Amino acid sequence: MNYKSSTQNILRKLGIQKLYKGCEYIASSIAFISENEKYFSPVTKVLYVEIAKQHNTSNICVEKNMRSVIQAIWNQSENKELLARIFGEYNLDKRPSNMEFLVLLYNYLKFHEDEFSSDADYTFICPLSGTSCEFCKEFIIEKLSGLK
Repeated sequence: MNYKSSTQNILRKLGIQKLYKGCEYIASSIAFISENEKYFSPVTKVLYVEIAKQHNTSNICVEKNMRSVIQAIWNQSENKELLARIFGEYNLDKRPSNMEFLVLLYNYLKFHEDEFSSDADYTFICPLSGTSCEFCKEFIIEKLSGLK
């Protein structure tokens, strides 16, 4: 399973686009965690540092941007039903900490592998540059999902 792509797919269904830097940090975190669950603890000293290195930023920026995405999901999620499925019995009135969010999201992905990985392996070629393009991929997937 491609955890990074599946995480981005879930975040998109929750109304979060890749324009948020925290979206990439959350997806990278889930991918790191899937490789080795040691990244769960301690997040500030291990996980945030690894993500910061990967994205050439500081661990403080990683934490803040992830928190911003989680706050946006909790305040304006377009898909409350999906949010309730992912976070189950967690009090949906109170935003989880970054760590709680990552643990719950990772566990959901681990037990629902097929649900969010359907468009994870497609490559979309930009008609202007002729190279693989994430923007074109998201645009096309968003338009196709609107047709359902």
